[in-house]
Amino acid sequence: RTANTLANGFTISSTGGAIASFAINATPAGMSFSTSTGAFTGTPTSVASATTSTITATNASGSTTRTFALTVSAAITYTVGSNGPGGGKIFYVASTPFACGPTRSTTCTYLEAANTGWTVDARTWAQATPVNYQGTRVSNTSSPETATATGIGWGYWNTRAIILQGNSDPSTSAAAWADSFTRTVSSVVYDDWYLPSSGEITQLWTNRSAVGMNDDERYWTSTESNTQANIELSER
Repeated sequence: RTANTLANGFTISSTGGAIASFAINATPAGMSFSTSTGAFTGTPTSVASATTSTITATNASGSTTRTFALTVSAAITYTVGSNGPGGGKIFYVASTPFACGPTRSTTCTYLEAANTGWTVDARTWAQATPVNYQGTRVSNTSSPETATATGIGWGYWNTRAIILQGNSDPSTSAAAWADSFTRTVSSVVYDDWYLPSSGEITQLWTNRSAVGMNDDERYWTSTESNTQANIELSER
């Protein structure tokens, strides 16, 4: 993980009886450890090579231990056009952190475009079958409710709202296709791709030369444009 950047994505798996409690001998600086779920949360504050902690899980049958190693590297300064951690290109760098992520509960300092060449054919913004959502506004009963946000940091939110509506088939919906895309770099799986908001795609288009976008192509944004929902969202 990177120093002074929210660390997430930790998963816990176990076999046997349900675990009643967890314990740890040492918690990395800036991180918290839940004794009820065994999950790490927080923002690592100190650069450190692989630091090993011993985690103990206990259930009715007894206890067992496993080791967990966390490496914290120094923050990387990105510039527009530089290679991103997910194998793509950086197209936007913020002067101050902004809210981002599928629920906007995390912070970001840059935006990365997926590596060129991963698309092979077009998708519509919303699917036509088995349920036709084309021309139907996104209006979910739970968060994220709508896909109308335009600002920087809202693209992931919009994309998840489109999918929550029912556009979950990557073979027919552009939002679902972007959401399902993964890229593995140095054994790390990057799976948080999405359609950009209109504000994000404006930055992408402004810096298209640095990213390698084609001038004669059209690109979807995740922002709905009008009451006709997903019709003519953005040219690029």
